[in-house]
Amino acid sequence: MVKRQNFSELRNGTGFLAAITSIILAAPVSVLARTSENLVPAIWERQDYTIGQTADARQAETHYQLGVELQQSGRVTEAIAEYRQAIRLNPKLGVARINLGAALATQGQFDAAIEVYAEAVRLQPELPEAYYNWGNALIALERVSEAISKYREAIRLQPDYANAYYNLGNALAMQERSEEAIAAWRQAITINPELAEAHGNLGLALYRQGRREEAVAALEKARDLFQQQGNQQLADRLERILQQLSSDRPAIS
Repeated sequence: MVKRQNFSELRNGTGFLAAITSIILAAPVSVLARTSENLVPAIWERQDYTIGQTADARQAETHYQLGVELQQSGRVTEAIAEYRQAIRLNPKLGVARINLGAALATQGQFDAAIEVYAEAVRLQPELPEAYYNWGNALIALERVSEAISKYREAIRLQPDYANAYYNLGNALAMQERSEEAIAAWRQAITINPELAEAHGNLGLALYRQGRREEAVAALEKARDLFQQQGNQQLADRLERILQQLSSDRPAIS
């Protein structure tokens, strides 16, 4: 069987969401290949495919794979057309809907992406990646309460979904629900100890609560992870914050 790349499970790199969350580090947004976070084979296994049985299904597979290749090369508009064709030929191809929604989101078409995700879960209710991306699109539209609901649904369907916990924490932080945000980030870290952004946001939230020792430990962990992951820019930023903390100067506004 051909291994399928799932654009819906890719992190939004290491940019910042400070303007939205008031927390330094950005959410891993739309599971679409921003930094290329790996395949999600489970989603493919959940599809009700008839490939090998009908010509339409085989053609749908071809269009889907071409869409992935185009999306990987940055040709998003062309990828969207291929995903739409794949869905026309095989409406049950859930990964095509998720990738289509993620592609639309990269073009700023968040309302259209939401419609695609809603249709995906209408046809196949147990797609955590669809709910996760749906939450991210809602965040982009500043519909935070709705986004929280979608992240929780993604977690219900996939309890070990670290990125969903992380984004849930960021959304809760946007509503100043700091204890719930801290709990969500801690759960993300429990599931994926290498999620540097979660350590960073946890540290910043703890600092704002006056829990300096815990904050420093979390920020140091985030810095070290970013260094190990080759993101020196964020490692340096956290190092400056830690230096300010050690000198008793205000480090975080």
